[in-house]
Amino acid sequence: MKITSVPSKTPSQCPLCGNNNHCAQMTEVACGKNDASCWCFNPELKFSTALLLQVPNANDFGQPQACICEVCVKKSC
Repeated sequence: MKITSVPSKTPSQCPLCGNNNHCAQMTEVACGKNDASCWCFNPELKFSTALLLQVPNANDFGQPQACICEVCVKKSC
């Protein structure tokens, strides 16, 4: 499923829908911690290449510069 992307203004904003991505990694990094676990580590969730390529400003490996929210990941399945 193609999701219309919106420009992310902050690392906590989903680049696809603009809502909060609830990224524990970014929250913990901002707090000076580096041992965060996040909802995105759930092995049942699949981040397809097609989904990642919808993200504007993805790096050379197709990884987004801001995290996709769980709602968008689930919509893409």
